[in-house]
Parts: sequence; C-alpha cells; structure tokens
Amino acid sequence: MDEDASAGVPRHRHYDGWMPTEIDVDDVQRLVRDENATLIEVLPEREFAEEHLPGALNVPLKGLTVEAVADLDRSRPVIAYCHDDL
Repeated sequence: MDEDASAGVPRHRHYDGWMPTEIDVDDVQRLVRDENATLIEVLPEREFAEEHLPGALNVPLKGLTVEAVADLDRSRPVIAYCHDDL
C-alpha cells in the first residue's frame, strides 16, 4: 500500500492505476474542501433525485464505465459513494 502524497490517503497500487480505497467522513470532508474532490453518487437516478450530497454527480453503479467518467478532471480526487440511508 502506498500513500498518495497529494491527498494523504492510503491507496493500493494495482497494475497501472490506483485501486479504490475506503475513506472516512473526515477524509471526504477534507478532500472536498481542500482538493475540490469530485463526488459521484452511484445509486440509481430515482434515488439520487430524492437525496444526494451537494454538488454530487450521479453515475449509477450499473452505468459506472470508463466512458461514463471519461470527462472527469483527473487532477482532482474522485469519491464514489452510495448514500443508502447513511
């Protein structure tokens, strides 16, 4: 496991890219505040419409493909989450 110096969040190195890593609420708040992280809610569109974090994008898990996220700014951290009655 390596630590991404820019985000200070541990990440698992896998092949050519970084593997997703679970983070806590404090990390989410810091990444959004300090590094303008992109929030992606993976619930279906109907549930996203009912409730989601401010500024979050909706990319339902079944549609989470390379093409669906191709336009994301890769210089910013990306946080994918599911707000399933947290």
